[in-house]
Amino acid sequence: MSAYLELLIALILITLLFRLIRKQSVKVVFIITVLLSLLLRWWLIWFTPELNTNIDLLMYMDGGQLTAMGINPYDYNDSKEIRNQLRKDDYAYQEYTAQSQDIWNYCAASHLPLTQFNLALAYKLFYYPEGFRYYFAFFDSILCGLICLFIIRNWKSNDETKFFANLILGICSPFLISWSIVNPGDKGTETLLILAFLLSISSNSKTIFLYVSALFMGLGIAYKAVAAFFIPLAIQKFWEVKSDLHSFFRMLFIFGIISFLIVALSFLPFVPEVLYPMTQRFEHGSAAIYPMHSSIWRVFYILFPENWRIIQILSVAMLTIFSSYNAFKDKIVDLLCANLLWIFTVMILITSGVDRMNMAFIPSILIACKYCSERQSFILLFIYAITGLIILFYPLVKNILALEGLLGDVNFAESLMCLLLTIVYFSIVSSLKSSYVPQPSRNH
Repeated sequence: MSAYLELLIALILITLLFRLIRKQSVKVVFIITVLLSLLLRWWLIWFTPELNTNIDLLMYMDGGQLTAMGINPYDYNDSKEIRNQLRKDDYAYQEYTAQSQDIWNYCAASHLPLTQFNLALAYKLFYYPEGFRYYFAFFDSILCGLICLFIIRNWKSNDETKFFANLILGICSPFLISWSIVNPGDKGTETLLILAFLLSISSNSKTIFLYVSALFMGLGIAYKAVAAFFIPLAIQKFWEVKSDLHSFFRMLFIFGIISFLIVALSFLPFVPEVLYPMTQRFEHGSAAIYPMHSSIWRVFYILFPENWRIIQILSVAMLTIFSSYNAFKDKIVDLLCANLLWIFTVMILITSGVDRMNMAFIPSILIACKYCSERQSFILLFIYAITGLIILFYPLVKNILALEGLLGDVNFAESLMCLLLTIVYFSIVSSLKSSYVPQPSRNH
């Protein structure tokens, strides 16, 4: 209870403080946004030591320790005795993974190689669970700064809407706080890389436009892979600025080589063993027998246990066709990429948690609001805030009211909120008018 009270006080203070500085220069607003985000997150981590035993956090720590020791996390036959010792020792111990070596191996190697390297770095630098949490929060704070930059540079909304968006998408985002502080995780780092790509691919500097955007695309694919959904945007941008076909293919080649090399270099130490667990994990995420965690299909599985899969397939097909048609009609490729990212992360993967879905929520909402009217932007932001707050505070409400059964299932509540946000998002995207779409014009 005290942790939630401290959170409410912190959110109010941060909101008042941020309102005082929002009229400063872009650079000042960016720096203060990062600092306020860091202050809030580190303050919350300091006062919530009970969250250091979170099961996902302990899995991150196991993966970091294993990789830092020079053991191939994807080759389950590599250093079997050491793996058995790590499973049973006091560091990051948890009953779920300790019950079986197979389960421990799977959980300790459940990320792409660049993520494993990042966890190994966190292990080397900080070792303890608090250190991992501070480390994740640091990158989330930079993400909040990039969210602020994206809004300032791309949105045509009034200052009040931008202020509201900066708070609830970034600094005080209930989704980010819920799935980075309350449930420690690193998914915000992938969102950071996606936004860094989106900002760099729109730069007027040729070096940033081509080389830096390729760098962030490579890092984004190597880290969590979903950044790959924005490759069509890069192709469109290169086509817009081409002076001839030779220039277009040259830019495309340079972009592809840089991105590919970054991905290849992160994978090479673990090939071919890395291919099997990654394939296994994708198959589990998309072809599980029933929806798990916070998947939006949990609701349909309960209501239509025999037909929920048909509803899923039809919904995915319909929204994909609709998004593609609108993209070709209105030439809004970035919105197509955002829609496809949302469809894949939220609708195709049926074992998603809120942290994974939020990798789509933030960039997709940021892009959609470029083309929304003031009213549409506010509705979308408001629903994001409300659903996020319900997810954040639902465990407290559940305990106070002693809810049981379906109402006591936190995952079901998260599923329902993510479903509501998905319906609102695609309803607004489907109602966008071409008049809201700014025509691109850029010379490098």
